[in-house]
Amino acid sequence: MLGMILLVLSAMLSAERQSQQTPQASDQPAKHETTTHRQEANAQPQTPPRAKTANDHLNGDDESQQFGTPTYQTQREKSDLTWTAAATLATAIATLVLAYAAFRQLSFLRKYVADTRTVAEAAKKSAGLAESALHDLERPRIVVVPTETKGIEGFQGAGGVELALGYAIRNDGRTLAWITRSSLKLCVIKRPWPSSPPYDRSDGGMLAPVGPGSAIHETRVCYLDPEEAQQILYAAADVLFFGFVDYLDTFRTEHTTRFVFRLDTITAVFWPPGDKRSEWESRGEEEWTSYT
Repeated sequence: MLGMILLVLSAMLSAERQSQQTPQASDQPAKHETTTHRQEANAQPQTPPRAKTANDHLNGDDESQQFGTPTYQTQREKSDLTWTAAATLATAIATLVLAYAAFRQLSFLRKYVADTRTVAEAAKKSAGLAESALHDLERPRIVVVPTETKGIEGFQGAGGVELALGYAIRNDGRTLAWITRSSLKLCVIKRPWPSSPPYDRSDGGMLAPVGPGSAIHETRVCYLDPEEAQQILYAAADVLFFGFVDYLDTFRTEHTTRFVFRLDTITAVFWPPGDKRSEWESRGEEEWTSYT
């Protein structure tokens, strides 16, 4: 706004200077013409010019001083220079003001762009968190749990034992799960357990969908010879039910469930019939148990 005012002021000063110069230039021919007619009317017989004396100079008879031409030209030039300098100064000030305003506007635009980028990144991050939370809330969750065990009474004798374990692959989530690969084993493992579970990767397992709240029921059978049965009773070995299940959710994201259960022979053999305590103990070793 200040720059516009200075530009208008500069234009007004230039216009006023031109208006003062124009009458002076137009009056000179008229003044010269009037003087010429007056000289012709009052023309007298010419007399020889007389020599100028020192008194003529003292009395102001010098033609240059009589007409005052040098003084008039000097004042006009000074006036022109003054107006030109004023206009130049006003233009320079206006230019500086405009440059400063442009710099401030550029700084504001840069800050606005940076703030806009920050807000956009925050909104994108918030949307990603919301999508992740929704995905985690609505995703399927596959768990494997033992349901029924048969043949435990065989540990009370001196012979071998044939165990039959019923289990369920259950979807506790809210959406459909597609099982792509699985490996589940019921076998005897001597103590101490190996650091990595001995999965059977060659067994592709099942390829089946499991709806929310639904389950797939299956049975595994394991035969223990008398020596293995004695090792289990004397805590030298364990009967383990372990494995993994790979599955996809509706967003085609891969998940894996790893689990391990140990047969609690003391509970299974010595607790009275009808006791609701589970014969299988879920273990929490990280290498054997995980849910992703």
